[in-house]
Amino acid sequence: MSRRKSSSKRLWTRFTGNGDWAAKERTDDPQVAALCAAAFEAVWQRAVPHEKYTVV
Repeated sequence: MSRRKSSSKRLWTRFTGNGDWAAKERTDDPQVAALCAAAFEAVWQRAVPHEKYTVV
């Protein structure tokens, strides 16, 4: 099975404080894509697994 190559394209959607859609921004800067991937991995490593999550 072949694995799809990661794209350097990113799309952000922005919302107002009330939850209304405000804007979108696109980039295909590979440095931005690398930063997003690194941030995701850092947060994922610190995340609480779903089965261990409880609302206090």
